[in-house]
Parts: sequence; C-alpha cells; structure tokens
Amino acid sequence: MHTPTLSQGARLTAVKLKDRSGEEIGKVIEWLMDVEQGKVIYVVAKFNDADTYYAIPWALMKADLQKGGYFVDQDQVKEHNLQIDHDSVSDLVLDKEFLNRIYDSYQLAKYWEQNQTMPANPSSAINLDSAGSQADTNSTNTQESEGKGYGG
Repeated sequence: MHTPTLSQGARLTAVKLKDRSGEEIGKVIEWLMDVEQGKVIYVVAKFNDADTYYAIPWALMKADLQKGGYFVDQDQVKEHNLQIDHDSVSDLVLDKEFLNRIYDSYQLAKYWEQNQTMPANPSSAINLDSAGSQADTNSTNTQESEGKGYGG
C-alpha cells in the first residue's frame, strides 16, 4: 500500500528551487491548486538571479525528499517566459486564460479537459497515514517565509 508524502502548507511556502547539481536557484512564493481535485496546478517562483516571478507547472517540478526543495530547469522556465507580477497572483487564481496559456506553453495535457472520475468533493476526504491515523492537511500560509519540511 502506498502512503502519500505529506507536508504542511506553511512549510511549503518559500520552498527552495534547485538545479540538477543541487544548487539553490530560487524559491517558491505561492502554490496554486485545484481545490476540487486536490491537485497543485502550478507554483509562482522567484529565481535568485531575477527580479520577476514565474509560473511553473507542478508537472515540471521534482521533489528532493532527501535534502528538501524541488528540482526545476530554470532555463526551460525562463524560455517559456510566463512572468507574473506578484501583486496580481490573487487575480490569476480566477484567470482561466492564464492557466490555459501555462499548459499550452509547456505542451502539457490539461487534466481538467480529460474524462476523469474524481470524488464530488475530495477536499472533504480524510487522509490516513500508514498507521491509520488522520493526517492534518489543512495548514496554510500565504506569507513569504523560510520554508521547512520538504522545502527546507
């Protein structure tokens, strides 16, 4: 049986981004998720060498579970040039055109356009750990901070 890897929302803010060599290249500022499907869709990140924020599809990020943080190809992200004004992130949450532009730019499949059966309200589901105990997944933090846990 597979037990999901969980992290508290407050610990996901300001998660480190790394290149293939493990060097820190930036950090995640915001996580945008589909609350009905229970999926992270994309993150807003800032690279150390840039003053702008970028939208990075979740599918392009790979967790470094040993040392914390996420691996991402900075050159690929910059090539797609999906820059974001950090002050407008809350407006982008409702912007379906921007979401489609992200997925089109990276040529990623849009799961929301595919026929998938999901529970009517998965956000009300209770996650259990391997011992059968209830896992707390309701933490959140929208402030920029030094993340811990898998962001570390």
